[in-house]
Amino acid sequence: MLKKNRISVKQLASVNLGSCTHFIGDEDLLNSFKEKHDRIVQDIEIAMKNIGFNCNKEKVVGSKLDDGILVSGRIDLYCEKNNDVIIFEMKSSFIGNAKPNDKLQLGIYYVLLSKIGKNVVGAILVYNKDNNELGYESFNVGKYKLSLPKKYFYYIVDLKEAKITAEISNIVRAFKNYSNIDSYIIGKHCDFCKNLNCPFNSKLSA
Repeated sequence: MLKKNRISVKQLASVNLGSCTHFIGDEDLLNSFKEKHDRIVQDIEIAMKNIGFNCNKEKVVGSKLDDGILVSGRIDLYCEKNNDVIIFEMKSSFIGNAKPNDKLQLGIYYVLLSKIGKNVVGAILVYNKDNNELGYESFNVGKYKLSLPKKYFYYIVDLKEAKITAEISNIVRAFKNYSNIDSYIIGKHCDFCKNLNCPFNSKLSA
């Protein structure tokens, strides 16, 4: 739902691709997801610092568009070295549960950072694996050779593709039009409104 001319990156990416941003689950399940997510962030942060990057968790980024809409979000892990930036989005789920909006979310972050003059050289999605494989694997991202834990799966987003996909003004415009349609998502783990008249409106976060 578009509210007070402000929308989050996660909501924008999810709703435009028909996904849910309001997960319903018992407290133990939600805590389990959070613990897994935080553990991944910590592991990747340590690995990136070991190769000379300065990293910030939950990095806030936002930009006001020409039509006055503020798009903002929090990047799971933002790492910088020599004015080059690599961003990570961590998923506690397995790669088999990946959704198209995962990549779009990083694409939007990339565009927002570019608008404030940041040189993003890499954008990486990180998923769980079904094992706890020890050791590290190395791969190149731009001019940097990264060495990250083998127990996770890494998907390197094509930044040129991401930039084309994440033409934010067009996405916001489509979202504003879509929000006027009388529809919403209902499922076992989702009550999510796409408009002001949805019966679950009170459950939406600001």
